Amino acid sequence: MPTSHEYGSAGYCLEGCRPLSAGDLARATRHGLGTLCDCSVGSVVFHQEEGADESVGRVLLMRSRKGAWEFPKGHPNDGEDELEAAVRETCEETGVTAACFRLLPEHQRDVGYSFVGTLHDDRWRRQADFPDERKRPVLDVHKTVRFFLGL
Repeated sequence: MPTSHEYGSAGYCLEGCRPLSAGDLARATRHGLGTLCDCSVGSVVFHQEEGADESVGRVLLMRSRKGAWEFPKGHPNDGEDELEAAVRETCEETGVTAACFRLLPEHQRDVGYSFVGTLHDDRWRRQADFPDERKRPVLDVHKTVRFFLGL
């Protein structure tokens, strides 16, 4: 998994990430957008009632601000390891307490994708130009999320 959270000029494709859509690639090329490699961690929490049919279970999802259903994920805080961050993000974003699930570090999967978007809020707040939204960078973002299986 990439470890950089810095701006770069790696180009508009990154190995391991789904490529930009044709529209985003045209936009990135036309505007000469900078590139950001970004990493987050999250969880896929599966629950099966004791004694229930093996084909029946529940998966923990959250509704994003844009209304889409997704698995909880987010950036680790300074000094926080990936597993701690995944547990914290799952609790914060779903309201489920850490006592209700456990994440399995040996069961993880990286998912990579690329998109054109503005610098994420938590990173934007650290920039010298914050809070002037007119100066908020639009970037070619290569995002890798490490999801841990949870039970």
